[in-house]
Amino acid sequence: METTTDEKRITLTWKTVVPVVISLLFFSNIVTGLIFNQEQNTEQIAYDNEKTTRKLKNQLKATEQLIYISELNMRIIRLEEHLKECEK
Repeated sequence: METTTDEKRITLTWKTVVPVVISLLFFSNIVTGLIFNQEQNTEQIAYDNEKTTRKLKNQLKATEQLIYISELNMRIIRLEEHLKECEK
């Protein structure tokens, strides 16, 4: 009877060890996948922020150029009006 008890214990431990090992492998695979996705998301967010910053800088530069052109146009209009007054 002692041998059968020992055999049952060995069988029981293997029956519990195998699912535990499989669960650990499965869990570690999930955690690795989550970490990889998090790293990709972090890199994507950094790239998107840089892209947005570049777009905003370009829009700001374009706006400044438009303001400068508008000021030049206003100056031209004022000079034309002044010229008309001088011609009178």
